[in-house]
Amino acid sequence: MKSLIRFTLAVLLFAVSAAAMCGAQQVATVSMVVERGDTLLNLFGPDWQKAYQQNRIIVIRNGHPVESPDILVEGMVLHVSADTMLTDRATARVDGMNQKRAELEQRLESLATHTRMQPDETAAIALCRSKLEAQQLYAADITFVTGQVSELETAVRAEVSQPDKHWPRAATLALALALLAGLSLLVLLLARIKPATGGLARYQNAEAQLNRLLAQDLHD
Repeated sequence: MKSLIRFTLAVLLFAVSAAAMCGAQQVATVSMVVERGDTLLNLFGPDWQKAYQQNRIIVIRNGHPVESPDILVEGMVLHVSADTMLTDRATARVDGMNQKRAELEQRLESLATHTRMQPDETAAIALCRSKLEAQQLYAADITFVTGQVSELETAVRAEVSQPDKHWPRAATLALALALLAGLSLLVLLLARIKPATGGLARYQNAEAQLNRLLAQDLHD
């Protein structure tokens, strides 16, 4: 009987733990990067203790671990549940991240309309979109996506500035045909001009001989 009760309690505890874990995974969170001058109090006001429980950090001082709500490391990312109060300072930080998200999404849309996108560039756009669409957007994601978008825009500008890869081949073929036609026409013209040139030479020789004869007659 005791074994059955223990087994039942274990099952109940497992079910409660699983439900708690699922609930924790479904809770929306807000993320922001710590900047110089930030404290839990000026970011979360009266909910600073709730934020501290969700972001406990341990640092080493004088060789000993130290944990305190007064410790915030510049550049670290804070994650708090959506029901945590945000001060104006924190709200501005979150709004700034959301604005960056919207700007990056717009730049990605503009890149996607480029018709000469390479497969690796298309894959990079898909990766950036997946990071921006994630429920939890981290500052590192913003930095990564910003760098990727800038590189893609540079690559697109370089491709646009270059002529179409198929144009030189077609232009070369057309130029070759035009030159061939021109050479053929020149050969025909030379073939016609050459006899005429020979007749003119014979005429000039006859005229010269006639002039010499006339000169001799006049001299005699």
